[in-house]
Amino acid sequence: MSGSNLRVVVVDKTEKRKTGPCQITRTPAATRSPITGTVKKYKTRLWFSAKEDELTPSQANNALTGSSQPYYDEIFIIVISLGKSERERFAGSDDAFCQVLRAATIAAMKALAIAVEAQYLIWVARAHPDYPNPCVKVLINRYVGDSYHWWLLKRFPRQMRSHWLKQEQPGDPRITVSGGCGNAFLRVFDEAINNNSEREKDHAPYQS
Repeated sequence: MSGSNLRVVVVDKTEKRKTGPCQITRTPAATRSPITGTVKKYKTRLWFSAKEDELTPSQANNALTGSSQPYYDEIFIIVISLGKSERERFAGSDDAFCQVLRAATIAAMKALAIAVEAQYLIWVARAHPDYPNPCVKVLINRYVGDSYHWWLLKRFPRQMRSHWLKQEQPGDPRITVSGGCGNAFLRVFDEAINNNSEREKDHAPYQS
């Protein structure tokens, strides 16, 4: 999906064709330029959940499934990706921006829980504030509810992810929307960005 007209894109990246264990790691990511061939590495980031920050891979595994190694059929994998210009709106460090992404992700997961009529969801995530397009990768446990009333979250709801609206007339331009998770994410994200901007103004050196 093209997200050129969206500030945030939420996509389902569940690798349905894969089977077996899903490896949760802390390996730093890297990208290779198709033009120069140079490789850019990014800072290693730990995982977080709604309750905990700075989770190691083993801790993230345990938080997600209660075992040391979750399987692909146990989880949803989604990515919340921001536009390139969004990072420029925040004057703080990457670590501070990471906390903004965490708070916004918690809001997005709360919105998803409401949409699927769950009291809460079990998930872990990792933010990448230094990517060209800052993003958050979220792993969500498919099993919802308590130990007595578990049910399987079979699909990631269309209305909660980025999607195209139905065209009113043939030939009308296609309209894309960020979906419920994206909207909840942006509400918290924008509030944090605005608060940061106000603090920067308050601490700016006085000029006569």
